[in-house]
Amino acid sequence: MNTMKSIGVTHYELASAKNFYDNNKRVIIRVRKDDAHAYLACSEQLSAELRACDSSQISEKMKEISELIIGEELEVLS
Repeated sequence: MNTMKSIGVTHYELASAKNFYDNNKRVIIRVRKDDAHAYLACSEQLSAELRACDSSQISEKMKEISELIIGEELEVLS
């Protein structure tokens, strides 16, 4: 089971504020490792949880994302 932490992702962030506020879409996260980057889509449940956070809670929730399993809670976009 791979997580962002286990594969050595060095940085991650919300890919787009516009996407974050669109309840009809899943939240997208941009991850970086060295000079490469990829996009991960959060599950519908995780997207809803992120959107329910206030500004003080969002940073804590984002820290937890590094431990989530890629392929279950997070989906690699091609």
